Amino acid sequence: MKRSLLATGLLAIAVFSMVGCGKKADTNKPIEEVRAEAEKMTVGDLESTAKSYAKEIEGKKSEVEKIKTQLSTLSPQELFGEKAKNIKDEAAKLGSQLSALSERYQIYAEKYQALGGDLSKIKVE
Repeated sequence: MKRSLLATGLLAIAVFSMVGCGKKADTNKPIEEVRAEAEKMTVGDLESTAKSYAKEIEGKKSEVEKIKTQLSTLSPQELFGEKAKNIKDEAAKLGSQLSALSERYQIYAEKYQALGGDLSKIKVE
């Protein structure tokens, strides 16, 4: 029983280490570093990275929609209060993150397309 659990655990670790977590979208990576990295990547690597950025962009867009909904439910008095200020601050932060993600995504997507990649595989919904 213990050997079976140990073997299963080791197998799971091996699979996760081979598969990895995928490339992570990083808004803090300098643009020049992104450009240099993209130049060295294969079509498959570019596709994987662009998809991770597209997924993150879609998530941020969803968060922006939630914030719009929150703002639309506020009364006129609340729009000038602390609650609205906090919501607007969060919206500004999300907007900045969305812009940074989009800029980096665009670099990977352009290189992907230049190498013959199919943009429909990495498009942002």
